[in-house]
Amino acid sequence: MKDIPYRLMMVPLGDLAITERADRPRPDDGALRESLRRHGVLVPLLVAPTHGGGYAVLDGCRRIRLLKEMGLTPETRMPVLVREDLGQDDLLARLAANRYHARLSTLAEARVLRELVEERGWKRAHAARALLKTRSWATHVLRVWKLPDGVLEDVLSGAIPFSHAMVLARYVDRAEILSFLCEALRTEERLSRHRLESMARAAEQYGPEKASDLAWGRRSIGKSSWIRVEPAAGGFHAELRIGSRQDVAAALRALTDVLSGWPEREPPGNG
Repeated sequence: MKDIPYRLMMVPLGDLAITERADRPRPDDGALRESLRRHGVLVPLLVAPTHGGGYAVLDGCRRIRLLKEMGLTPETRMPVLVREDLGQDDLLARLAANRYHARLSTLAEARVLRELVEERGWKRAHAARALLKTRSWATHVLRVWKLPDGVLEDVLSGAIPFSHAMVLARYVDRAEILSFLCEALRTEERLSRHRLESMARAAEQYGPEKASDLAWGRRSIGKSSWIRVEPAAGGFHAELRIGSRQDVAAALRALTDVLSGWPEREPPGNG
């Protein structure tokens, strides 16, 4: 195994560029800030040279952000380990460093996947393996970036959870269903992914106009009883839990409501 080419240097703070958008404030920033104030930088930052001069920080973005917030000038020199040979793997090195410190969000991994495939020309399967993911995951994630601009902005800002965005992405080519699901996300408070998927299945089978009524999800019918109703191929799937004899009558009424309200057949053209 060949030696890994590192170079220990002192570099001005102004020459270090934070490359991670995911470097947001965290609850434990206070402890790290106090350590930096008392002891300075004890462990050198990991950096790689950039084409335009200066260095991209691969590991240490939080420390750089906090040091700047503490008022250090751009001329302040910092200890760094320069990795000269990363080339196109600098993105993966950054990802690995962040994974070491904390679990990355799916959105952060999705950004890396997109950059590897669309900007660096990696094959989808290769990029998925590098991220320790399946090719199927990569395929679904890349579809998220095809969502309409307004929806994608809500995903990137966190207004729409990425798990929900993965559901929306299945319908990028079916504008009516996608619009219906986006409207549901705007109007229903705390809409779960499970219910969103149920609404999507109902919209596929019976059309968006009936989907809200058909995609019940789970409803309580007593203190310890509930009914869960979801669209299924050619009909629906109902799951009933009765935790008390007192809830039997209410459970049967709920099931009757489902049977009376469900369409007898699917509209033409839907299967």
